[in-house]
Amino acid sequence: MMNLCIRFLLATVLFSAVANANDLPAVIVDSVQQTKARPDIEIAGRISAVQRVEIIPRVSGILEQRHFVEGTRVEQGAALFSIEKVAYDIQLKQAKAALLSAQATQKQASAELSRQRTLRKTGATSKAQLESAEASFDQAKAQVLQAQAQLQQAELNLSYTDIVSPISGTISRAMINSGNLVAANTSQLATVVQTDPVYVDLSVSDKILLQARRQSPSLEEADMVPYLILADGQPYSYAGEFDFLAPEVNTETDSVAIRAQFPNPEGLLLPGEFVRVTLEPRDATDVITVSQAAVQRDRDGFFVLVVNDQQTVEQRRVALGEQMDADWIVISGLTAGERVIVQGLQKVRNGQTVNAVEQ
Repeated sequence: MMNLCIRFLLATVLFSAVANANDLPAVIVDSVQQTKARPDIEIAGRISAVQRVEIIPRVSGILEQRHFVEGTRVEQGAALFSIEKVAYDIQLKQAKAALLSAQATQKQASAELSRQRTLRKTGATSKAQLESAEASFDQAKAQVLQAQAQLQQAELNLSYTDIVSPISGTISRAMINSGNLVAANTSQLATVVQTDPVYVDLSVSDKILLQARRQSPSLEEADMVPYLILADGQPYSYAGEFDFLAPEVNTETDSVAIRAQFPNPEGLLLPGEFVRVTLEPRDATDVITVSQAAVQRDRDGFFVLVVNDQQTVEQRRVALGEQMDADWIVISGLTAGERVIVQGLQKVRNGQTVNAVEQ
């Protein structure tokens, strides 16, 4: 009789437990994962030249000849243009003659000064005459220095009639044809652009920069590597490297200026064009991922519903990075191994006890 009572009580308890479990809302949960990844950030950039030099004559004159093929590569020191030399040859000869004359005058003044000093020792000349001879000599010496400077300037002006490329690069079309008069320091004749390597100028929002620094705190130390995506959607063959990070945020645009440098041996990249740039960590890093099906959003941002060990639902705010396949990369808010609801989200609320079933 006693055994019968005990079995009846156990059956009643078991039935009640099953009934209570059946009353709980059933939800499907998935575990938060930790994995290796290279999360990237994609932004727009513009290519610019490392060096761009406008070719402007340093002397005036008739443009006699062009020595290059427009649109081709020129090397540093290569001849580009010639300006008529006749007038500058004449100026050089005049400067040489002026120097010879000044040197002759100095020689004569030196001899007179020596004679006056000798006569002064014997009292055969006055102090005033000696001082006059000294002044004449000093003036003659100054004229020699001035003539030497004028000669150097004349030599420079003559050399400036041969215009050479100050850098290696690709030269533009000629902007002034031969036979025209060009003005010193005014007339632009052409432009030489260095196209290997090239810069890519980026303007990154402070939010993206913060996200990048969370994934790789030393962006300015090139822990993240820039890659290019060309206009046809194909990845560029060469990785770049950062060489500039602005020290402050532009308050008007809430962005930070960053610059990367890319090799361009085939000349595929042209200054002025837009490109897409992806910033990727140099090495794969540990990231936390959560199924996209678990993520919800309201006016305060993103959140998930976590089921704890007591089978209780907890609403958890999360900061998300980029998408990775069917998951989100989680910046903060979750740890690996936690269970989040992926099905049955509409059945439950924060603080409710549920019947969680693993996916």
